Formats: sequence, structure tokens, C-alpha cells
Amino acid sequence: FALVYLCLPGLNCEMTSQLRGMQPTDSTLRTAPVNPVTTPTLTTFPVSKPDKFTGNPDLCRGFLLQCSVFFDNSPVGSDQAKISFVVSRLSEKALEWATASWPAFNGWTYERFLKEFKLVFDHPYEGKVSGELLTQLRQGPRSVVEYALEFRTLAASSGWNETALLVMFRHGLNPEVLNELASKDDGLSLDQLISLAIKLDHLMNSRRKKGSARGPRNISHPVRVPRDVEVPEPMVCESSRLSEEERQHRFSQQLCFFCGQPGHRIRDCRKRTVRMRDKN
Repeated sequence: FALVYLCLPGLNCEMTSQLRGMQPTDSTLRTAPVNPVTTPTLTTFPVSKPDKFTGNPDLCRGFLLQCSVFFDNSPVGSDQAKISFVVSRLSEKALEWATASWPAFNGWTYERFLKEFKLVFDHPYEGKVSGELLTQLRQGPRSVVEYALEFRTLAASSGWNETALLVMFRHGLNPEVLNELASKDDGLSLDQLISLAIKLDHLMNSRRKKGSARGPRNISHPVRVPRDVEVPEPMVCESSRLSEEERQHRFSQQLCFFCGQPGHRIRDCRKRTVRMRDKN
């Protein structure tokens, strides 16, 4: 028994140490740090610089729109940087204006610069002028797509209601397109009418291309003798009568109606002259 008792303390110590190893420590109780959830940020995309602005009033709004898009997708931030960028995209008359006004731009906000810029250059065709151009607009040799693009551009600044625009759009179409639209455009909106006209124009162009690819059709028609052609009386013909078929044959081959020979007409026919002299 003493031997067993002596071993028990060692066994007890070993079990105690194993149990201690199984117990969680402070370091294992600590949870791993949770990565914070990051929200995706909006990234910019490369935008081309606007084309040079020469001072054309019709292009002013488009130029400023392109500048605004460029600023929204570029690191240009300060007002002075925006003004400098716009000036760098000017040429001809617009650059002459900026050169003369450059000292005054110092300390300006971009909003103030835009206001001054529009006062000088933003004078496109609008209102009454656009309406007058709409009344004169015609499709002509263009496709309906090209005609519709110019029509929409003028219509946007004309101030006309849709009913008036419907009338003017039809008025400017070519007759062949109008014929195809007949009885098909009742109750359509302007957008629907334009879409339908474009489809019909494409269809007609496709038909024309197919027809030209096949080539002209050779259709033979019977040759008819005009009323004013000199036709001899039956009594002076070498034969008493010519059939309609023979008459057409001699006419098409340019043969004499009297003797049937080429090279002369009936008035110059020697056989006819001899025959007439003998009869007399």
C-alpha cells in the first residue's frame, strides 16, 4: 500500500497539470479583432477634355456642360483652377475675350465667372427664332434620322406644344415617307411618330437597295408605229396590204414601207416612183 500511496501524489500532480492546460487562458478568451465594414467609394472615370471653344454662341451650352462633366470626374477643385481650365480650352474670339478680361478674373468665384461667360457667349437660337427655323425645316436628301435630330434640337427651345410639333414634323417629311405614314400615325405621340417614320424610312431604303442589286428588268414591249409616221396607202404598196406585224417590223428595222429595203424612206423609194409614174 505504501508503494501505491507514493505514486498517487505524482499521478495527482500530472492530472492537475493536464487539467490546467485544458482551461482557457485570458489570451484565448480574447476574440480576434473584427475588420470594420468598409463602404465602397465612388470612383471617377477618365473623361476627355472638351474641344476648344471658339466663341460660337450655338456651342456655348454644350461646351460648359462638357466642362462640368470633366470637373465632376477630375481632381480640379478650387474656383481659380476651374477658371484656369476653362480659359485653357478657349481659342479665337473666345480667347481674345479671356485675354482682355484675365486681370479681372483674379479672386472671382467660378459661379461669377460662369455668369460673365454666359452673358458674353450664351446667345443661341431660341424661342421665336427656333420656331421660324422649324417652319422652314425640310428632310430633303437626308435620312429621317438626321432630319429628326435637327427637328428635336430646334423643338427643345421653341416653346411649342406637342400638337404643333406633330404638325411641323409631318410637314417637313418627304412625300414618299408621308405616303407610308398615311393612316398609320393617328393618335401617336411625337416620339412615337418619329420612331415610326424612322422605321419606314429604313424599310424603304432597304427596298431600294434590293431593287438596285437585282438590276433593271428587261421588259420588251411591242413597237407601235406613231400616227404621224408616213404610211403608204394600200394602193401604192408593193403588196396590196401590210399586216400590223409586218408594219411594226419595217418600222423597227427602219425599212422602206413600200419595198421593204433598208437605206431609204418611202418618199425616196425608186420602185414607188416608177410605180406611180406607170400608173399615171
